[in-house]
Amino acid sequence: MFISKSTEVIEKSLKCFFSRQKVIKAKCERIMEKACRGILELTWDNELFFVCEYKSSKGLYSGQFGNDGFEGVGCLESKNSVYAGEFCMGKYQGSGFLRTQMEKYVGKFYRGKFHGFGKLQSRLSTYTGQWIKGYKEGEGYEEWTDGKFYKGLYHNGIMEGTGKMTYSNKNSFEGIFSDGVPNGLGIFLFADGKKYTGPMVKGKFSGLGTLEKPNGEKYIGDFFEGKKHGQGEYHYTNGKKYIGQWKNGKQDGTATIYSKEGSCRYAEFSEGQVIRLISF
Repeated sequence: MFISKSTEVIEKSLKCFFSRQKVIKAKCERIMEKACRGILELTWDNELFFVCEYKSSKGLYSGQFGNDGFEGVGCLESKNSVYAGEFCMGKYQGSGFLRTQMEKYVGKFYRGKFHGFGKLQSRLSTYTGQWIKGYKEGEGYEEWTDGKFYKGLYHNGIMEGTGKMTYSNKNSFEGIFSDGVPNGLGIFLFADGKKYTGPMVKGKFSGLGTLEKPNGEKYIGDFFEGKKHGQGEYHYTNGKKYIGQWKNGKQDGTATIYSKEGSCRYAEFSEGQVIRLISF
């Protein structure tokens, strides 16, 4: 008789428990659906129990528990952020969606940090690509609110390696990046049709390069901080050619000037102007 009553009590308690779990699960699903806004689809771990609401120092948690903490799928709401996704040992891990006052992220997490493939949207830009321990790492694509966009490699959160940047003014650079700027060999295309081929240093033409214009004119020579500077030759569309010194983007120093017929003369320039002809 006693055993029978005890069994009935246990069965009744279990029935109430699982009935309540269905209610809790449904409420959790509504909370997470509201948090994710259709961006991320989550699947429950059916081997874990559910809890409706649990207040902690981290915020208000709704979801699954296990291993003495948040475990499985759940939603954590705090004053400044909302996370909906997978947890492991109390930390964001697996697929999840995080929204703060400044940004939104959907993708993979590991030990509470962006890790794997994910998309981060902030007030300044939207990045889609690979992450390692909270930093952009490997291949990615980023588009800024001012209209520029980049596709290429990242390291420790900045552009590093090969990639292509298209700027808001429609100029573009394809080549080597370092410290977030063009820094190495590459091709810089201007919106008006000009083309530079050669090395870049901290985002500026520097070293031996070639600058070509749509009309056929071409400069081959030294650059420094974005300007023709040093030894170089300039080819004109009429067949003439200038070979000599340049300073701050202008012809400056001794030079040899060739006509289209092949004859030459020597001259001295200062700030782009001939100051005297040289006879030998």
